Amino acid sequence: MEDQEVGSILTAPSIPGYTVTNESKNYIVTNSKTQEHIFYYTKNQAPTYTLTINYLEAGTNRVLVAPTSATGEAGKEITLTAKSITGYTPTRSSDKYTFSKTEGQSYSFYYNKNDNNGGGRDDDNNYTGGGTTTTPLPPLPALPPLPAVPPKLEKDLHFDYIAGYPDGTIKPENNISREEVAAIFYRLMEDDSRDDYFSTKNTFTDVSADRWSNKHISTMSNAGVISGYLDGTFAPGKAITRAEFATIASKFDELDLRENNFFTDIKGHWAEKYIASAANKGWIKGYADKTFRPDQLITRAEAMAFINSVLNRKVDKDGIHADTKQWPDNTSDKWYYREVLEATNYHDYKRNSDQFENWEKILPNRVYP
Repeated sequence: MEDQEVGSILTAPSIPGYTVTNESKNYIVTNSKTQEHIFYYTKNQAPTYTLTINYLEAGTNRVLVAPTSATGEAGKEITLTAKSITGYTPTRSSDKYTFSKTEGQSYSFYYNKNDNNGGGRDDDNNYTGGGTTTTPLPPLPALPPLPAVPPKLEKDLHFDYIAGYPDGTIKPENNISREEVAAIFYRLMEDDSRDDYFSTKNTFTDVSADRWSNKHISTMSNAGVISGYLDGTFAPGKAITRAEFATIASKFDELDLRENNFFTDIKGHWAEKYIASAANKGWIKGYADKTFRPDQLITRAEAMAFINSVLNRKVDKDGIHADTKQWPDNTSDKWYYREVLEATNYHDYKRNSDQFENWEKILPNRVYP
């Protein structure tokens, strides 16, 4: 008698991390005692992510050379090396970077323009001699002593402290100037503290008595919170860096001088102790690559998030009042959506048990003295 043949569908089992070549097979089963079918699997490759590496001028974020890129799997650590750029010195020559499971990863090397002797700076921010290059660096901000009694910020009353533009927008992703920051902290001072330090006189050669920000800059300077440059200017219209902003905010409180290892790129920076203090207090966070990027320009949204953290001002989506002033360029899908609303709406509130606010009333914009 001949063997009887019977058809059967074989299905390959799913194996994590592998892909089967053929998921099923129409197999003819015979009367033979020993039969087998082999399913073949290919090991899956882990997804790779792309890192964009930027090469920027410190303080201006100007692109010096075209970005490069690197790829790697999540968790992979690579060593990045700063490109050699004629006339510039990188703030760090190399760094370690670990890929994460996010798209659009980036890392930036920052460069200072060499002075005309190719030298650097000493501990007092003065230039030292060196080789042969071109234009001198702009002088770093002079750092006066901390105020003996730090001026106080208003933490209980939640005034609006940032205004929008005539076109009805708030421009959260724009940079913010040094005089705008002076005006913000002027508004945020407790009334008594502002009265104690109020002034309309300053020693800066580029801040005239009729400048719109004169009282803000003069008062903040009188309080020992802000300083100018070694050439006697304040550069009021210049965009402010993350380091400069952290320094100003830190001067409203005693410094927390505990060792800080949150950031990989602040060691030896002129603002290291201010940045570290702000991080120790939970005021600031860095980037996914463990950098703070101190010489990168800060955006209006980042500034608002920083200030809200200093003042413990925070609201979740359920605590926002129906009458809250909204902005067409601050949509709810943005990471800074609630930070902007917190900064631009004067509101009465109560704290929930989780310390988030529940807004009870939206008040008219504060008129500052």
